[in-house]
Amino acid sequence: MTPSNSNLDHSTDSITLSQYKRLVAPRPWLWWDTDDLTGLSLDSVVEGILARGDWPDFLEALDELGLDQVREIFLRQVNRQRNNYRAQTRNLFQIYFERHA
Repeated sequence: MTPSNSNLDHSTDSITLSQYKRLVAPRPWLWWDTDDLTGLSLDSVVEGILARGDWPDFLEALDELGLDQVREIFLRQVNRQRNNYRAQTRNLFQIYFERHA
């Protein structure tokens, strides 16, 4: 399964104020290694939530960003030679997106 817009790279797209307030501000510990949380890219937000968050965080991301956008970002990230997802996390979300896409 490949993302529908795999030719588009959104890795540098900044998050909106609404996305920041809803996804980042309530859980700054997910990006403990980042000084400027307001400057996070959408890819960084999705990665932080999927790699370090819990299930309610994931559901909040789906509600704010939509299944298609979260799936597209995740699949693009895991198809890179290197990524920051543990094997168990990668497997969980690959199965989830296969079943819910």
